Amino acid sequence: MDVMDLIRGIVKENDVCACAIIHDLDLAMKYCDKVVLIRDGRVMSSGSVDEVMTPENIHDTYGIEVIVEKIYGRNRVMVV
Repeated sequence: MDVMDLIRGIVKENDVCACAIIHDLDLAMKYCDKVVLIRDGRVMSSGSVDEVMTPENIHDTYGIEVIVEKIYGRNRVMVV
């Protein structure tokens, strides 16, 4: 989390872009402005976190049932 906070600060301070491969959906939702969901080398969905991180898109990409719910002030992904 410290590294992600540092990178986010550098991005904002210098008005630059950073690209990261993150397999933790909660971490991606917390730190990313835009996300891309990829399955078998194919882009399944891309755009803002709110547009992409939906139960439907996550199911289509990973084959799991989830809910996206606001907990402690931010959206979280929970497997059902």
